[in-house]
Amino acid sequence: MNMQIDLNGQKIQFAVKKNRHARQVRILIHQNGRLTVSAPRFATQKMLKNVIADKAEWIINTLAKCRPDNPQKHAEVKKDFKKNKNLALKLVKEKIATFGAIYNLHPKKIFIRNQSTRWGSCSSRGNLSFNFRLIYLPENLLDYLIAHELCHLGEMNHSHRFWALVAQTIPDFKKRKTALREMGRRLL
Repeated sequence: MNMQIDLNGQKIQFAVKKNRHARQVRILIHQNGRLTVSAPRFATQKMLKNVIADKAEWIINTLAKCRPDNPQKHAEVKKDFKKNKNLALKLVKEKIATFGAIYNLHPKKIFIRNQSTRWGSCSSRGNLSFNFRLIYLPENLLDYLIAHELCHLGEMNHSHRFWALVAQTIPDFKKRKTALREMGRRLL
């Protein structure tokens, strides 16, 4: 569902995605300036507009830093994805075989995607998705990424137990987590 709100005289359009797992309203501003609001199913339009109005200053400031879509760049990324999707899948499968044997955790399916904001994710069904750009990561960050998502098969959260599981193979996970976030700012 698409909605529109007037923030300080500026008309802002945003997409609303209702999520049965969401407990609160979450605002995401994409690099191209697209605004997406993830909300619980019970959220009303009035509630969503109020949340956005409360965050008006942050939204306007963040949108000012965004870059508009570049069709040529999209075409290049699409081409890069097609060219490197299989290589990414091969790398992921090799790493999952190694870490899966250590943790005794194995995904049902593995997907390689052209994501713009995430390195990876784990679904409640036991499927793992990874960004094809992982082929550009140094080995230590690739190991962290794979171990992190694989550990979600054992712990579907970011609790102390989850991080203890990650630390079994990646003891310096905090340093790698920060480095991966920095790489994301450049590559995603």
